[in-house]
Amino acid sequence: IDSGAHKYVLISAIIPGGGERQHFVVSRRGAEYHRNAAEPFVEALERSGYLSIQILGGGRIALDERQKSIKIYGYSYGFGLADHAMSKSVV
Repeated sequence: IDSGAHKYVLISAIIPGGGERQHFVVSRRGAEYHRNAAEPFVEALERSGYLSIQILGGGRIALDERQKSIKIYGYSYGFGLADHAMSKSVV
């Protein structure tokens, strides 16, 4: 997660060979849309053999390195509102 405020998405996928679902919080500095944050990571998951990849929603994530705090808020027009409580537990 980059310092500053950026768009983020909450993604879930099934671990290759394990059958368990794993959650990821992905943000990208300068992403114009939430899909710009999601697409490269989803492609990497696919190449790694993850299955049933789902984008569960999005929002904004703000990292303040000086205060050592992370704030998760907002929503994505394209993917809807992410479960911010789940996103916080992943981070």
